[in-house]
Amino acid sequence: MLDWLKKRYWRLREWARQDARDWLIERLPRQSRLRWRAAQQEELDWWRRFLESGRWREHADPKPLPGETWLEHRRSVMGRWQADFDLPLSDWIGQDDLVLDLGCGPYSLVRQGRVIGLDPLAGRYGELVDLAADRDVTYVAASGESLPLADERFDVVWSRNVIDHVRDPAAFVAEAMRVLRASGRFLLTFDVVSEGGVAHPHGYIDETWVRRTVRGRIIGTYRWPSDEMMVVVQKG
Repeated sequence: MLDWLKKRYWRLREWARQDARDWLIERLPRQSRLRWRAAQQEELDWWRRFLESGRWREHADPKPLPGETWLEHRRSVMGRWQADFDLPLSDWIGQDDLVLDLGCGPYSLVRQGRVIGLDPLAGRYGELVDLAADRDVTYVAASGESLPLADERFDVVWSRNVIDHVRDPAAFVAEAMRVLRASGRFLLTFDVVSEGGVAHPHGYIDETWVRRTVRGRIIGTYRWPSDEMMVVVQKG
């Protein structure tokens, strides 16, 4: 009984410390460097728990097929979304397009066109998955607010559930539009939440902020059953 009480005490103490830390971080300015670093570490820790524990087999959306590896699952997701949600992804991403997956995570979802996956944590994701095994995508470690890429290089920029994690959303969007070609398309997807805790310094409840910020023509908005919204922007 005494051992159980000791373990319970230390567990409650750790939870209290974590809650206090999160409370302090969430009160930092949303664009502060310390807040952004905390968000990045929280994101990395989430992926580590998600992948190393095998939780992804239970919680991945869409559900993985029997025997499917994480890489195989990521390769199949966009095709299954297109069928399940009636998203015309093939109309927006051509097989010959040069595509930037901005904030790609551990393995890009984009499997149409020629793909560059960029993420500030790309170097750290190599601790969790074998990025070299994904021969369809070239991975680059860099910040979305300062892309090491030439102007007007890409036909498509895709970014899913990233903008709420970044340090400066306006700079992130400006950089995405900068690297798009004159007639390029920016496919921006985000969780519909008002606030999201340590890992999500920013929250969005609809496309209003995007309309005010993006210098381009919005040609489509899509609300997914999972409370995600996609905004499709045509440059020019």
